Order: sequence, then C-alpha cells, then structure tokens
Amino acid sequence: MNKATEKKERGIKIKYTAVFLFLLVALVAGLSLGTEFYSLRRLLHLTDIDKMILFNIRGPRVLAAFIIGAGLSITGAVLQAILKNPLAE
Repeated sequence: MNKATEKKERGIKIKYTAVFLFLLVALVAGLSLGTEFYSLRRLLHLTDIDKMILFNIRGPRVLAAFIIGAGLSITGAVLQAILKNPLAE
C-alpha cells in the first residue's frame, strides 16, 4: 500500500474508535444518570433493587435511544442520497 492509503485507513480507524468510545460513554451515562446517580463502582456491585431499576427501566430506555438514533441517521443519509443534496456530499 502507498502512504496515502495507509494514512486514509489510519484516519478511518481513529474515527471508528472515537465513535465507539463516545457510544460507550453515552451508554454508561444513560445507565448511571437519573433520579438516583449510579457511580461506576455501584454499577459493578448491584443490589437486587438496583438490578431491577437498571434492567427494567434504564436499560431498555438506553437501548431504545440507540436504536432510534441509528434509525434516524440512516433515514437522513438515505434521504440526502435520494434528493441528491450537493451539500451532503
């Protein structure tokens, strides 16, 4: 491979890593923030009531937010491609 291709691939890897880390931070924030704050230590050592709150209330809410966000982004990209928006290129 030439240097330009290697540089482009490295940039893509950095972008994917940054997006993954951002999603991981968003996941932890979504699970820990609420009426009652859950620290990272508390997330690792859950009581029965904490498990119920996280797995029945906060977990589905965070999962739904990720799925809805992904759907909206895909829909937006498809719409821009269909309408051939020159600003989206």
